Amino acid sequence: MRIYTESDFPQDWATTQNNLANAYLYRIAGDKRENLEMAIAYYHNALRIRTESDFPQDWAQTQNNLANAYNNRIAGDKRENLENAIALYHNALRIYTPANFPIDCFKSSFYLGKLGWDNGNWELAIEGYEIAIKAVEQSRNWVIDEQRREEILKESIIVYERIIQAYLNIGEVGKALAYTERFRCRGLADLMASSLFNQGGEIDPKVQPLLIDYEDLQKRINTLRFGSQTEANLVLAGSRQLRDGEELEKYKEEIANLTAQKQEVWKALRKLDPVLAGQIEVEYLSLEQMWGLVENKTTALLSFYTTREDTHIFILRNQESGLSEKLPQVYTCQGQGWEVLQKWIFENWFKPYIGDNGKWLEKMGDFLAEVAQRLELNRLISQHLMGIEELIIVPHLYLHQMPFAALPVGGVVWQRMG
Repeated sequence: MRIYTESDFPQDWATTQNNLANAYLYRIAGDKRENLEMAIAYYHNALRIRTESDFPQDWAQTQNNLANAYNNRIAGDKRENLENAIALYHNALRIYTPANFPIDCFKSSFYLGKLGWDNGNWELAIEGYEIAIKAVEQSRNWVIDEQRREEILKESIIVYERIIQAYLNIGEVGKALAYTERFRCRGLADLMASSLFNQGGEIDPKVQPLLIDYEDLQKRINTLRFGSQTEANLVLAGSRQLRDGEELEKYKEEIANLTAQKQEVWKALRKLDPVLAGQIEVEYLSLEQMWGLVENKTTALLSFYTTREDTHIFILRNQESGLSEKLPQVYTCQGQGWEVLQKWIFENWFKPYIGDNGKWLEKMGDFLAEVAQRLELNRLISQHLMGIEELIIVPHLYLHQMPFAALPVGGVVWQRMG
């Protein structure tokens, strides 16, 4: 800053102020309280030059950074600090939208959601995580490389988990279920697309030109965003830097036009090959569509979803059954999360099957009995499934390997399932 002065090199000065603030924000040496105050001061310095009208991306970046500082601030009133952080994240998200800057949008909206999550403000957590999910799905729609799409999904699992739990915490079971299916459909479509494109699946000659057009439009979008046709790395591939508000508006218009063209190509693809179109851009089952699967009074749909802590079983029954259960219900197997249930299934079912089939057969009965116990099936039936003769099972993770019809309940096994 001896050379980068505010008067002679204002942009370089502001960038260095922002970077110096970052250094103080994450500094290990010295007093943490004092370091955070220094960071806040330097961010405010940067904002003297980095205004929303003149440098919208830089302004949004510093708004996000300043929000992080207030979120972690020790001095001052905690409630006021959090309100400042919320306002600053909202400021950043005025520029960082899912449609135009999905990577930057994900970072700001994730921190906004996390702030709500950490403080038990479930509505704020939902607001932030909903925007983050839109950003994730936009990023994955814009990525051509299948491996990178899979990496983005893995990186975003926590966002889906938390929005599902937040909706459960406020009693919105239907919306929680909708997000479980949204996550599930996205992963399944990627698996199907990977199988089709990487293992020699045949594509109708009429579809091929549309597929080429679709990918070409995506490459043009990526060139606008990054200056290259691909997005290989979420961290290294930052957004294109725009000089001012006028250039930002032109950029947004170009992105919107290309995205609209891509959507028209996708609609044409869907007419010719709806399965392929569904693999490229996922159409999610709505709650109404899920209800439509439960046609009879004696049928129920069970959708399983495991988080880090628990396994949730969402239950849909026919709405004309005359029961009080007019909305989706949820039964939670507390403590049966990823490590306790899913990893246990992998270690005690999948690995023995591969390694020693004889021992696997020998221990099958005891294993299935324990699965039924861990999923609390007797209690699940008594509370939610009385009178049910047919089940539609939607498993999750390693539960896909379970022979549900063979699980013992009340001394017998389930006799009918779909």
